[in-house]
Amino acid sequence: MHTVLKYTVQPGDTLALITISIRASAGVKAKEVIKANPQVNVAFLSERTLLKIPYCCAGGHFIYQTRIGDSVTSICEGLANAASLTVLDLINHNYAISKHKALLDLSKLKLNQVLSVPYSPALHDVTAIP
Repeated sequence: MHTVLKYTVQPGDTLALITISIRASAGVKAKEVIKANPQVNVAFLSERTLLKIPYCCAGGHFIYQTRIGDSVTSICEGLANAASLTVLDLINHNYAISKHKALLDLSKLKLNQVLSVPYSPALHDVTAIP
């Protein structure tokens, strides 16, 4: 069964960059994004265009590779999934799965840093990790 992630096009995005950056566990191909967005001219993506990204819910998260100018806030705004991912969800999820918790600092993202983005936010109360 396929579910749809809503993605807001960011400055400099291309279809290739989007499909490479958003690698769902089952994989997302450019032709699947094109098919899910027949009204969008993917050859000329405009900033703030909302794209539907089909993916399979498997594994609980997908991998996102940061680009120039990314912050945890811009990532959450760009990847506005149906469950409304928050900055706190993104931070807590990455902290929970990190093998190097002491080195994890999401306040200053590096270019090409790999983040794990949960398909849906936590359903319980959480406390921010300092």
